[in-house]
Amino acid sequence: MSTYPRGSEWRKWDLHVHAPGTKLSDSYKTNDGEDPLRRFCQIIHDSDVATVAVADYFSLDSYFAVKEKFSEMYPDSNTLILPNLELRLSVAVNRAEQEVNLHLIFRQSL
Repeated sequence: MSTYPRGSEWRKWDLHVHAPGTKLSDSYKTNDGEDPLRRFCQIIHDSDVATVAVADYFSLDSYFAVKEKFSEMYPDSNTLILPNLELRLSVAVNRAEQEVNLHLIFRQSL
């Protein structure tokens, strides 16, 4: 039996999510002592987003942390979690000198 017996369907994907512990802008501080990574995984699980790409700057560390915690908390989940390697390039693209951010999204590690 197919996991998706209806065939093609629209699904929600979020391909640029920074997780707790992200390298340059970690805003996941808590005042109540709750583990921010646990809360992050719970929010992903409780959402209707089918695929999440965990982004981090020049590293995949936060992806591996999320993947491990999410798999521990929700071993039977169908949510697909992908690594998103974010690279900040020092190439200006306009008169305002805005720089290019390059995102490399990889298939899920086995």
